[in-house]
Amino acid sequence: MSGKKSSAPEGLVTSDAVYRGHLGRKLLMVFGAVVIIAGAAYYVTSQHTLQKLGLFTDKSTTGGNNQATMTPQQAINQAKDQVSSAQTPKDKASAYQALGAAYMTDNQPAQALQSYQTSLSDAQDTTSKAAALSGIADAYLQSGQKQQAITAYQQVLALYQQSSDPNLQALVPKYQNLIAELQGPDNVPGT
Repeated sequence: MSGKKSSAPEGLVTSDAVYRGHLGRKLLMVFGAVVIIAGAAYYVTSQHTLQKLGLFTDKSTTGGNNQATMTPQQAINQAKDQVSSAQTPKDKASAYQALGAAYMTDNQPAQALQSYQTSLSDAQDTTSKAAALSGIADAYLQSGQKQQAITAYQQVLALYQQSSDPNLQALVPKYQNLIAELQGPDNVPGT
């Protein structure tokens, strides 16, 4: 901290050492909890997106009937069918969004990234653009490209900040915290 050597006998744990160790553990626990929550939120979001689009059915929503459950590969194939039958840019954006979510569920971030980028090019409204950019960020993050993920999340944040929709405005703090967390523990508010 100040660079002074402790006057405590060697081997004695000082309050400074305990504090530094406690702070490190606290930051590690906070980061671990956020990663778990973000992973769970991503899983729920991707499953919800696929369910909403009729591409994936969770056992819990079908009473455990395995026949109604679609594998990630089946979801990918069905989303590809949706892409090929999409007529309008809005339909194409939605179909590519579903394809990206299906690829992410199947742990194929490179293919998901391509799908989300195509979705972004077809997106016409703020919500669709933000969803595509968020998918892009998630794909970058899953493939270990943290700085690109941060950049994409910053673009989502900018869209939400500029929006007049209170539901989108309400997401601003979530993305601010997520970006700060990805940038490092010194940037997370409240730590």
